Amino acid sequence: MNKKIILTFLYVVLFYLNGFSQNNILTPENIHPQAKQWVADDFFLSTTEETAPFGNETGRKAFMGFKQWRKTHIYESPVSYLSQFIRRLHYPAFDLETLHLDKLSQYIAAMPSGAEMLTQQDNAVIAVGFGQLILEGKIEQELLFLTQIALHREILPVVIDHFEADYHATRREQLTKMLEVIYTISKKE
Repeated sequence: MNKKIILTFLYVVLFYLNGFSQNNILTPENIHPQAKQWVADDFFLSTTEETAPFGNETGRKAFMGFKQWRKTHIYESPVSYLSQFIRRLHYPAFDLETLHLDKLSQYIAAMPSGAEMLTQQDNAVIAVGFGQLILEGKIEQELLFLTQIALHREILPVVIDHFEADYHATRREQLTKMLEVIYTISKKE
């Protein structure tokens, strides 16, 4: 049997096991009406494009968890959920508000998978930020700030250089696209 077919089948199975089903796949029809003006591009709702808010494993899990959590925590800050989610990753502590290059370099160099750990935390921030947008049509101020910082951090050479070189331009373009949405929303606040 063709290896590509087997891998595709396994991906589909894992996709559904990770909490996505036909009933909760993101489409323009099932997102908040206010969000449609900002996330009209299919990229923003993709569950397969690695850089998309929900296109990586951590982002999908963070979003699905946030979606469930939000049902019973409507008046709490999404940052409370985000903090819980990141703690459950069991990664060394990292200041989500920093863009300081020395601190980023130290975190990345401190362990073999430091860059991956940093990116996964940023993926969670981005997913919860865009998750609140598509669920509620808004992003609360503190989460908006953290989402903006995470996107900026992921564009920095110290972080993006840990991805394959031929993916840098695509990743930078996609991160910038998300950052433009965040800037637009922050101007309206």
